[in-house]
Amino acid sequence: MALPLRRLAGLLLIAAAIGCPKAVDAPSVKIANTAITGVQIGQVVRLDASASTDPQGRDLSFAWQFTAIPVGSTALLNDAHSATPSFLADVDGEYDVQVVVSNAFVSAAAATAKVTVSKCGGRAPVFGSNAIIAKDAGRSTVTNNFAVGATVVLSSDVSDPDNSTTDQVCQAAQNQAVSYQWKLVGIPAGSAATLNNSTASSPSFVADVSGTYLVRLIATDSTNRASAPFDQTFTVGTCGANAPTISASPVTEQLAVGTTIQMSAVADDADNGAGCQAVLGAPQTFSYRWSMPQLPNGSRAALNSALAQNPSFSPDIDGDYTVRVVVTDSTGRSSDPRDTSIHVPKCGNNAPVAAISGASTGYLGQMIQFGQTVTDPDGPVNGGAAPASPACNPTIDQSVTLRWSIVALPAGSKASLNNATGTNPTLIPDVGSDDPSNPAIYTLQLVATDQSGLSSAPATKSVSVSKCGKNPPTVAFTTTPNGSFNAGSQVTVSATTTN
Repeated sequence: MALPLRRLAGLLLIAAAIGCPKAVDAPSVKIANTAITGVQIGQVVRLDASASTDPQGRDLSFAWQFTAIPVGSTALLNDAHSATPSFLADVDGEYDVQVVVSNAFVSAAAATAKVTVSKCGGRAPVFGSNAIIAKDAGRSTVTNNFAVGATVVLSSDVSDPDNSTTDQVCQAAQNQAVSYQWKLVGIPAGSAATLNNSTASSPSFVADVSGTYLVRLIATDSTNRASAPFDQTFTVGTCGANAPTISASPVTEQLAVGTTIQMSAVADDADNGAGCQAVLGAPQTFSYRWSMPQLPNGSRAALNSALAQNPSFSPDIDGDYTVRVVVTDSTGRSSDPRDTSIHVPKCGNNAPVAAISGASTGYLGQMIQFGQTVTDPDGPVNGGAAPASPACNPTIDQSVTLRWSIVALPAGSKASLNNATGTNPTLIPDVGSDDPSNPAIYTLQLVATDQSGLSSAPATKSVSVSKCGKNPPTVAFTTTPNGSFNAGSQVTVSATTTN
């Protein structure tokens, strides 16, 4: 027993000589602000425990963590072991952040900072009563039922409540900027409409087809909070999409070969009605394109203008002509082709008919006068009477010229007509014959030509001329007494002449 006691006493003496260890003190925790207020959604909250100290001057370590966050928040500390971490306040409400400060041996009791985040800065943009507004770029009073072809300019009534202090959520206006995302989510069949700028505050599109257009807008503020999508429909009517209609007819009363036929086109467009003019503002104008898809065989007739409103042509052959017109309005829309069939009767291309009147016999040296009869199926000749069965209705006055000629003369004759182009010419025969086997025949010809250049078949007339009136008389003598007689006797001589 003695030995162990002596050893214990020795150990106690050694321990006394060395000295007993002292207790280690915990760090002193100091958070710069344990009740942070006035924070708005979207702001970065900075925590600060850098003023914490250790009594022995040891290095400190920090361990931060959320002990409470608002429902829906996904906030994270950027560095949970920093003396000064931070986080983004993404939801309004109270955030409790705890920190434990430690030295190498002892940890201080946990300290908590309470961060109160207001609704300010966390509200998305909202639309007013006129959320999406549309106007015709050319007629600002038109806000719906637009015309086809109109440029529709869009704008919005949108604001961010964080930019207002009237509801006392924000103590000062936050100057949230609003960005836009527009989209045409519905267009009529056949439309190729697109927005000219989907992120502009006031984009536009061209309404190229009638129907319903659905426009969607989402507004986003500086904190990246977006409004609910807002959809607005707009109607585009048929105004501006109507093709013109056309009526066409010949205005010339006389349909005849060689006569100018004037065409007339009357265009109309539903866009020019009062209802459409209220949204269009300017009447449609028209251009014309004419053609002749059908002509009689051999005809070379042509319109004097393919682009005039009222062109004309002259038929050169009787028969059936088709005249076509297409009208295009100022939007480039064209009418259906309008064909007009024109039947030109055999009128205006009938030649005159000539005949020569007068005696068929004459006498040598005696003037012979001839007459003429000229008719034309197309109408009265040189102001005369209308033909009994006219080819034209109404008839066409004919101006006819005459051409007379002698086509046969007796041998040795130099006779001529006194008027080869007039009416009722005369001829004085200078050769005659009483020989039935060798008569003296004069043959005349008449050709009549109308104003169209059509000539009659030659009309002829032959006149047989005898010598009657140009034969010398013959004389026969008789004596009484007849025969021989004595000298001194009375003799009666009688002369008898014949012709």
